[in-house]
Amino acid sequence: MRRLVVVSVVLLGLSVSFGEPLAAKGPLLRLSERVIDFGRVEQMDQLTKHIYLRNEGDAPLRILKIESSCGCAVGLASDSTVAPGQEVKFTVTFSTKEYSGPQEKKITIRSNDPAEPSVTIPVRADIHVLLRLSEETVRFDPVRLGGTASRQVKVSADKDAGLEIGGIRGGEEYLTATLKRDSSAQEEVIWVILSIKPDAPPGLFRETLTLTTTKPKSTRTKITVIGSIVSYFEVPGDGRLRINPTPRGKPAQTTIQITCDGSKPYELLGVETGVPYLSGEIIPKGSNKYDLRITLEERSETGMFVQRIAVLTSDPKQPKIFLQVQGHVRG
Repeated sequence: MRRLVVVSVVLLGLSVSFGEPLAAKGPLLRLSERVIDFGRVEQMDQLTKHIYLRNEGDAPLRILKIESSCGCAVGLASDSTVAPGQEVKFTVTFSTKEYSGPQEKKITIRSNDPAEPSVTIPVRADIHVLLRLSEETVRFDPVRLGGTASRQVKVSADKDAGLEIGGIRGGEEYLTATLKRDSSAQEEVIWVILSIKPDAPPGLFRETLTLTTTKPKSTRTKITVIGSIVSYFEVPGDGRLRINPTPRGKPAQTTIQITCDGSKPYELLGVETGVPYLSGEIIPKGSNKYDLRITLEERSETGMFVQRIAVLTSDPKQPKIFLQVQGHVRG
């Protein structure tokens, strides 16, 4: 007598049919492309790519949120709800402004797909810079009143770029700028020669120079120049005093040292802040040194603040030294 053996298969308490595949239960998000690579592009290009977002489930798919790792890369769906079996256009834009070299940003789609509620799309590009500056910020050491100093900035481009600089704008009170083409270089090179004027006024300065070029798409057309013209007193750094983030209602202080060469009988006389929440104090330290102490009083307003102050001196060539105080009062 033959015996019939019945074998039942149970997986996780579910009966399994080996016939037609199970239909997806609920919404199911699918993308026509999971990675977007724009390849080699030029700086300042505005890049766009269209892909498609499809719902392969059996319930409406809802796009709840689209996030990006920076404002330069943006994703936009043509509709926030996708019916089963339907698809919508998903547009990715990437602005290459301010970037150079290989870049990768991320766009994340959040939906009601229970299996994959979050999908991240890498957005890649290799950004070629049209113009290259050897320095974007030039810092001069302190220069004595009536003296001068020079620095050079190299502006270069590919040999076939047709680089031309029509002129330079800005910084005329403190600087002169001349251009010199380097015909011996393997690439197109123009040297920007920056010189401090002998009649530049005393004090700290921060100037932005703009190059006018035949490559208007390039962002690398601005040079920031920082320096100081010293009459008798010398202030370190760029003339910015920073107060650490402070809770509202709490005082805080910052101190810098001002020096002089001792050749004249000039003195620091006091501080004008212009606002009630800042006060200043001059503390003689001997050996031609002073401490400048700035106190943030119990300020009730929260947020960032930037305030110009003046240190008063007996030097007739520089009766005021202007500085900037910045800080943050937390709520």
